[in-house]
Amino acid sequence: MDTAVRGRGLAVGIELVLDRKTREPVPVTTTAKTIYRSYQLGAAFLYVGLRGNVLEFTPPLTLTEEEAKEGAAIVGEALRDVTRGVVSDADVAPYMMW
Repeated sequence: MDTAVRGRGLAVGIELVLDRKTREPVPVTTTAKTIYRSYQLGAAFLYVGLRGNVLEFTPPLTLTEEEAKEGAAIVGEALRDVTRGVVSDADVAPYMMW
């Protein structure tokens, strides 16, 4: 049997839940809004998972600590903005993956 490397880099997922104890996922629209707002603020990544509630980051292995901190700050700001209602359902409707 042979093997092949299909990708190179780092993959990190952040699961968005309504309650840490029950791990009930946020609605997929909340995840989509977070992705949309993060993009507006300068970060591009995906959302995945059976329930569409996981933010997936796949930066290159050359990611610096400064870049990681900047990305984390953008995600934090996006989550705060989504909670405050800055992004509407209509804003993300054209981009929903399911």
